[in-house]
Formats: sequence, structure tokens, C-alpha cells
Amino acid sequence: LIYERRLLAIGEKGAINNARIANASFDKAWAEQSMAQYQTIGGILHDKSELFPEIADPAASTTLADPHLVLSAAMDYIFGRGVMDADLTWLGALCNVLSRELKGCNPSKIVDGLMSGEDESGFSENWQGEVGVDDIERVKASVHERSI
Repeated sequence: LIYERRLLAIGEKGAINNARIANASFDKAWAEQSMAQYQTIGGILHDKSELFPEIADPAASTTLADPHLVLSAAMDYIFGRGVMDADLTWLGALCNVLSRELKGCNPSKIVDGLMSGEDESGFSENWQGEVGVDDIERVKASVHERSI
């Protein structure tokens, strides 16, 4: 049933319904929905950007999302789940779409900044001591290999 609902979200031309773009709020709920969608239909879509319509509006080529906010929400979500392999696949696809769709976006640099505390989000302070070094290295490897 869930699979069928996800397939109904695909429009006639194969693009994901962009209705949620107008209300995109990059938080835990967004990350959870995005991850579920990726895990449900990500394997059957050739163009992964169709899974992330809230990143950029392809019709107008207008950026709708701040990549820092997107990655901060994504990282917070996957760290909260314990950095599972499925999370890293989703994060990698997200980084790939960000670097491809948003000119000048460097997801690797943003993620490095989040984890090192170079930004002002407080992300590294919130997760300091909660996530092991091995998980941090897995996240960095996943992001770096997919956002080149």
C-alpha cells in the first residue's frame, strides 16, 4: 500500500508531485519523508533529482533551498537514527543532487563545516560525544564520494 501511494505521487511525466515544495521546511519531518520516499522509489528512478524537488525548482531553475539548512536537517536526522547504511545512501544521493542542481554548492565542505563546528549552527556541539569516530568517517566518505 505504501509503495502504491508513493507511485501515485509520480506525475504523468515521471516527476514527483511538486506540491510539497511550497511548504518545504527542512526539519526532521522533511528528512523522514524524504528518506521514506528515497527508500520506496529511489531504486526505480534513474534521475535522483526527481526525489528532491524541494531542492530546486527545475521548471524555473530557481533555488528554493539553502543547502546548509538541508544538510543540517539531513545530518541531524541520520545522526539521531544511529548512522545506518541506508541513511548514508540517501545522504549521498541528496549531496549529489545538491552539487548538480545548485551551482557552486559544495556539500562536502558544508558537511565538514557542520561536523567540525566551523559553522554557527551548533550541530557539532549537539552531537559531540554521541556519534563515534567510525560513523563520522563513514558519513564523510559517503558525502565526499557522491558530491564530486
